[in-house]
Amino acid sequence: DLMRAVMLVLAELIIIGALMYDGFMDTSDGVFSARDRERMLEIMKDSHVGSNAVIALVCLVLLKVAAYTTLPPVKLSFALVAVFVATRTFMVTYIVNYKYARKTGIGHMFKAYAKPMYTYIAFALCLALVTACGLPYLYTAIAAFVICQGIAHFLSGQLGGLTGDTYGFLTECGVVVYLMLATYII
Repeated sequence: DLMRAVMLVLAELIIIGALMYDGFMDTSDGVFSARDRERMLEIMKDSHVGSNAVIALVCLVLLKVAAYTTLPPVKLSFALVAVFVATRTFMVTYIVNYKYARKTGIGHMFKAYAKPMYTYIAFALCLALVTACGLPYLYTAIAAFVICQGIAHFLSGQLGGLTGDTYGFLTECGVVVYLMLATYII
């Protein structure tokens, strides 16, 4: 139902906030600008919103709404738990395992204190919580993780590492990838 899907997107914004969306938009502006690495990073830091960000955000929200309307309500409930646990767990791997592209920034604070042990703790908790939803939700998370690692590798190559903005971009991409896969796997 379309109303349910729109309300879920609004609930996400109210409950979680728009920080991940901001990173998604900033990264879209920078990476899709077809500029050199330094210019991409400058564009990402700029507080103005460009056309790439607007187009990417519209696509992101449309894909979320489409997935929310496609998944049956019973499966959607478990998928929502699984997707938010999984994508936040994925973020730990981006922070711990990828170089940071800047010398400063909000994301740098997380990178400075990141320890490999955090990845193991995060994945153990994720495994327990997502498996409690059911094995199809776990299989979907594994497939989404592989795809998101490919996106993280691409971004790291483009930018010389990841940034706080790319953490948000990857998290939002992870949500959409998970939900799209869920419509076929679950």
